[in-house]
Amino acid sequence: MILSSRASSVTLGTRAKWQRISLGANYNFDDLLPNSLEERLLLDLGIALSDRIYLSGYYTPINNNTSRSRYGANASLRLGKSYNHPTLTLGWTNNEYQFEDGFTQSDNIFTVLFRIGEPPNPFDATTAEKLRRQEKNNFEQQQQEGTGE
Repeated sequence: MILSSRASSVTLGTRAKWQRISLGANYNFDDLLPNSLEERLLLDLGIALSDRIYLSGYYTPINNNTSRSRYGANASLRLGKSYNHPTLTLGWTNNEYQFEDGFTQSDNIFTVLFRIGEPPNPFDATTAEKLRRQEKNNFEQQQQEGTGE
């Protein structure tokens, strides 16, 4: 069996956030690097309905890969009021597979994710900012002590 990796890619992305709405776009350029992934444009939209409920979806109007996810959606619910409470996420994706003989197959995939433990940033925004300021002050203090000021 021979496995070949098509891992090269150059991607340009942007994201805009306004109040509780987030819009994003990612474009994957093809043919810029050896063994590049095919051209792909992914558009996504997310909205926080509350501090505990988040809905998101995506659509790929351009995707020239033979195996691709065309569109999908997620709904996340934090099961408690605290920032670190568990989260339940329900997801759906529509995938399409194109075979060499021209045959195409589509699948709908449904997922249920139950996450326990800290999220990617375990601190709320206020605590995170306080910790950043504290770390900056500690760093500046160490620099002053090192220079003998």
